Amino acid sequence: MHELPLSPQKLQLYSYHKWAGVTAFVLVLVRLAWRATHRPPALPPGTSPAVRVAASAGHALLYLLMIAIPLSGWLMSSAKGFQTVWFGVLPIPDLVGKDAALGETLRAVHEYLNLTLIVVALGHVAAGLKHQFIDRTDSSSACGPAAPARTEPHPRSIAHEALSDCPRTRHGTHACCTQPRSLRRCCPTRAASSSATRRWACRWTAASANSRAS
Repeated sequence: MHELPLSPQKLQLYSYHKWAGVTAFVLVLVRLAWRATHRPPALPPGTSPAVRVAASAGHALLYLLMIAIPLSGWLMSSAKGFQTVWFGVLPIPDLVGKDAALGETLRAVHEYLNLTLIVVALGHVAAGLKHQFIDRTDSSSACGPAAPARTEPHPRSIAHEALSDCPRTRHGTHACCTQPRSLRRCCPTRAASSSATRRWACRWTAASANSRAS
């Protein structure tokens, strides 16, 4: 924005820019306070040590830049002799005295930090897309709120689903009950069901067959 000619519109844009920067700085501080008291979500199982180090370094760099960028802008504004008044109401004290040369140096630092943040953020997004669509780790779920606790279905519903396609013997019981190993053949969707679930299913289906017979 410094290339724009001096005008009321330019000063207004600078005010908006400063207000957004101060707001972002406050939000980052709140985020850091929250982060210090909340454990981060674990990385997906099987993540290599190199990826773990890269993820930690990337997150640390993002936090560092989100603090350094508004802070460098605050210093630059102070060095150039323009006090920041947050939303036109709350004056923010200057951090350094007026110094034109220092102001120009801080302006260059502020620009390079912003460019670095763009590159790091794009790399962060690219890594997330890789984990989501190539590695199939669904790491993006860790970015949102915690998922509600899963409730296990009632054993009767599991038994009914597991045995619904199994053939019946001439006594009215399911072949999966008399021959448990055939569960892999006739009920492939429940092949990994525990033996306890299969036993419960057999008892339930046998009781159902008896009640129908009576």
